[in-house]
Amino acid sequence: MSEQITTFCGKNIKNENLEVITDNPNFNFEVDPSFEKVLLYDIEGNSVMVNSWIECAHYVNGGWVYEQQQAANLQAIALPIVILLSLYFIWKKISKK
Repeated sequence: MSEQITTFCGKNIKNENLEVITDNPNFNFEVDPSFEKVLLYDIEGNSVMVNSWIECAHYVNGGWVYEQQQAANLQAIALPIVILLSLYFIWKKISKK
């Protein structure tokens, strides 16, 4: 089991087997009332609310991550862009004088 699955989904308390999903394309996830729901995002910004450990682990295996990580990645990209745009407009304003 990957460290990322444990981080995002918690421990596999019920010893669920992820291979069951890969062997069955029509697998239906069941809601686990004892599992605290987790909101995950993919690289395109799509979101999914998972309702069981096995569903969460399945999505994490597919590259889905916490919103917090997406926000951190967005900030890491947006901050340099904002700084560069600000410097550009300041330079443009100074060069007109």
